Amino acid sequence: MKKGLLLLLLTGFLFCRLIATEQQRDSLLTLLSQQSGTDKINSLIALSDLIVYATPEQAKVYADSALNLAQDLQETKLRYKALKSRGYAHGYAGNILASIADMQEGLDYYISIADSVRIAEALSDLGYLDQARGLYDRALEKYQQSLSMREQIADQKGIAYSLNNIGTLYWRLGKMDEALDYYLQAIGYFELADLKEEIATSKGNIGVIYSDMDNPEKALQYQLEALK
Repeated sequence: MKKGLLLLLLTGFLFCRLIATEQQRDSLLTLLSQQSGTDKINSLIALSDLIVYATPEQAKVYADSALNLAQDLQETKLRYKALKSRGYAHGYAGNILASIADMQEGLDYYISIADSVRIAEALSDLGYLDQARGLYDRALEKYQQSLSMREQIADQKGIAYSLNNIGTLYWRLGKMDEALDYYLQAIGYFELADLKEEIATSKGNIGVIYSDMDNPEKALQYQLEALK
């Protein structure tokens, strides 16, 4: 009974997010028809990021358009922002090596300008790609490097994402206790940054872990909290 209710709640939550995504997409498409220059680049990037999970090939088209426009306008920072979006699109389309190439190019650039925030982000992205290839030790090393850098610069939001990534990796490895520990730490930092969607996602993940551990009471508790 409780597992059935849990599934129903998750289905409703995902449906609401789908409707919201479609509305955002339509708004961005309307803006694009009216924009030029850097505003258009930013909207193309936002559109690519918005649809990358559902339609990565189309997301790549928008990211390529943003990248080309940024190159034409000699907007270097926006070019690398678009490159990152294209890397995500490659990754979700299953083109892991192309994704790695884009992310590594971005990392090299951010190292050259000593941008610690972006270096940590790129390390995290490359760690995710290692994880997708089953290279778990390498993924954990990059996640930990990213976490260490974010702690050094007191990037509270970034720390939360790094902790969340490590929790997800441990979950993939079947190390449930470690996964719960890192997810709970991540939630604490997400709460400090008032990142409600990330809090909900982490609590939802904890709910699924408890369900996998045959603890339906805890699973339902965290899934209900995720929907608040």
